[in-house]
Amino acid sequence: MKKPSISIYFDNRNMPADSYQVKWSVYFDSKQKQYASGKIVTEKEVAFLKQNKTGLSGRVKDDYLRELWHKIYGDGHTDEVTGKYIPSVLTIGRNAAKQIEDYFSFEIFARVIAGDFKPETKATVDADLIKALENKAIELIAEGDMSNGNLFNSAAMSLRRYTLYAKLAKSIETAKLPIPVVTAKFLRLYEKWMLVKGKAPQKKDGEEKPASITTVAIYIARIRKIFNDAKRAKIIKDEDYPFGDQGYKIPEVLNKKKALSDEVLLKIFNYQCKLGSSRDKWKDMWLFIYLGNGLNTVDLCKIKHKDVHYKNAEITFFRDKTMETKREGMSKISIALLPELLNIIEKWKTDDKDPESFLFPFLPKNVTPQQEKPLVNQVTKNINLHMNKIANELGIEGKINTYEARHSFATSLLRSEAPLTFISRSLGHGSLKTTQKYLGSFEDISTKRFIKDLVPKNLTADSAEEAFLKHKAQQCIEKFPAILSERMTTQIDGSKIEENAPLSEWIKYFCKWENTVEGSDFWFEVWLLYKEHGNELPNQSLLQLLNKLA
Repeated sequence: MKKPSISIYFDNRNMPADSYQVKWSVYFDSKQKQYASGKIVTEKEVAFLKQNKTGLSGRVKDDYLRELWHKIYGDGHTDEVTGKYIPSVLTIGRNAAKQIEDYFSFEIFARVIAGDFKPETKATVDADLIKALENKAIELIAEGDMSNGNLFNSAAMSLRRYTLYAKLAKSIETAKLPIPVVTAKFLRLYEKWMLVKGKAPQKKDGEEKPASITTVAIYIARIRKIFNDAKRAKIIKDEDYPFGDQGYKIPEVLNKKKALSDEVLLKIFNYQCKLGSSRDKWKDMWLFIYLGNGLNTVDLCKIKHKDVHYKNAEITFFRDKTMETKREGMSKISIALLPELLNIIEKWKTDDKDPESFLFPFLPKNVTPQQEKPLVNQVTKNINLHMNKIANELGIEGKINTYEARHSFATSLLRSEAPLTFISRSLGHGSLKTTQKYLGSFEDISTKRFIKDLVPKNLTADSAEEAFLKHKAQQCIEKFPAILSERMTTQIDGSKIEENAPLSEWIKYFCKWENTVEGSDFWFEVWLLYKEHGNELPNQSLLQLLNKLA
């Protein structure tokens, strides 16, 4: 590894007569630069220092000259006024270079000797964080994860701009950021800069604007990913890791999400479009997202014919995001095939009968990752464009985008007291913690209704919810006997329930079992039966009810 060398240079340029600046002369990577130390000496003193630069001769008896030599070339001297020991100019320069030798740059050296950059730990690696982010972006894009790859590129460009601002680089193009420079303090300073100047100007001479705290969290999460990879590969030591309890904490942002009211949803459902028109299509796609578990546009575009199970009245698929980020414990999204969704499918599905072909005509069969992103973005743009025109015609304030469809789906479930495990499973979240954060960002809402409230009241008769509940009830009838026979003698928390216990006791009993995957499925189906029968089953056992329904 190349290391810098430090020597002393006496410079009389732009100085008064008989005056010289004492400078550090830094040689590194075939380049040489000088930095002022703040010390001034005379021409006679320069002659003495040059004559004795390799060592102080014992023949020098003058105390002033001996002290001068120790101030410039020696180890240091003791200040007569303060009594403090002060290292020599050469020692200060060499110590500064030594501190950062594993990730040396002229710009960082200048900051160290100026006192506005203090390395917090001994460097252990000379990797460039900016380059690591860009390499990760290339890797992700090659794998087809365009969105995440673009975020790594954006984080890298943001750091290039910050290094220029922090005087760690001379230009954006040549900026480098050695990983050991990125300490908890560095990240806090970067966050402050982002909140003032983090948004790059759109035009060449445009003004830098504040970035949102959400953008800060997204970029620094990518930086943390690089550190996690480096730590796992033992490229950095634990003490060099800038995150964690004792380090920088990425801000957790809970944006308040605007879900649509029942009144607005009713207006949207009842809005009449010319059959077969573009507006008709894009309104239907918005409704498909809302009724289809609030699925993302990319998942809407990538549903295949094989994913639609007409006999079981459901659509099942893996989220595109899950396929990209998770390899173990993946679970399929299951969407109840409501009559409204079935109608949309019949109107807009492709004629291609191949089970592997896409259900809707938005993506070609063998679409590449590079082709996919702009096509999906165009679908989102079309939906948002037409839905906001509809909102304008209906006098609805605010935006009605695909985001509002997803948020409104989740809010409708929350309003109706759906179990958290069901909401989490429906949204395709990997953990209940993710769902709790997601729901925690919604506005205050009343909680009185359940999933049947996805279709606004007074829209039509109850045919849609009846079909849905009938389908779920049939599933319950098929599944419950086996579950009951297995669980009849099972004790939970030391308690046991009798076979003829009222349904309310069964509900309380299995509620304790709710946080398991199997238990959440069971509890949700119990709840549906309870709701279907008008909440009036206090004296019937679940087993009796199932026998009666069967």
